[in-house]
Amino acid sequence: MALLEHLKVDPGSIRFQFEVGQELRSTLRFTNFSDQTLVIRLTPGTARAYTIVDGGMLLLPPNSLEEKSVLCAAFDKKPFWFPADFFTLECFLANSIQEVELGRDVVPIGRRQLQVAFNERPGGNSMPALFSNVREREREREREREREREREREREREREREREREREREREREREREREREREREEREREREREREREREREREREREREREREREREREREREREREREERERERERERERERERERERERERERERERERERERERERERERERERERERERERERERAWVPKLYKALSLSFSSVFTWRDSYY
Repeated sequence: MALLEHLKVDPGSIRFQFEVGQELRSTLRFTNFSDQTLVIRLTPGTARAYTIVDGGMLLLPPNSLEEKSVLCAAFDKKPFWFPADFFTLECFLANSIQEVELGRDVVPIGRRQLQVAFNERPGGNSMPALFSNVREREREREREREREREREREREREREREREREREREREREREREREREREREEREREREREREREREREREREREREREREREREREREREREREREERERERERERERERERERERERERERERERERERERERERERERERERERERERERERERAWVPKLYKALSLSFSSVFTWRDSYY
């Protein structure tokens, strides 16, 4: 593994993961901070971890597996110590590009994530006198931490079982919600089908209405046709009445002519009667004349009877 003395990093989150098999001591030194603010988040896998803020020591609570956040201000190039077995350190840089100096072997994983392995080797970085005689106590504490970790793992397994039961209940609730959603979907689908059926029924009703309207229109057209026929018949009857009146007038004229002829005949008969009366008067005058001749005839007694009549006949 190559030794990385200085690392330029991008702004944002940088993650370092420390893994050791033995007790380890090493340094992390952050440089070029000068009045900047650094947020360090510790996720310890051990019961205890130490850090130095501004050259002083900060002791995290024992048996703490919680995520810890520590504000570290103005490091001013002071060492940053971590005696621990396993934990994850996340650094949230508050300014732009910074330099980070690591005091042990480093394996770079990427620009945003580094995995750092620390191994105790002869000639490695020395610890302060504060940690020179604590190895045995640290081992005992490590065994206690291991037992605590085992208990914690058991509690974690129990919590995991509880979480699994909760997940199962949640899955059951989700299945129930899914069944409910399925029922709702089916109900919506049935409702949509009913709505489609109602729409089809409305369409059929509209079609029936259109058909009734067409039928009414045809009926109106037939009625108009009948009306035209009635009007035509009425006009024909009127024409017929007019013709009848004309015939009547003609008959009247004919009767008038007939009456005129009758009057003419009557006048003719009157004239004929007048002529007849005239003839009668003429005959009467003739008889008068004849009666006036009688004396004359007596005078002519000497004539023979036959001669008288002959004379008479000749007279007429």
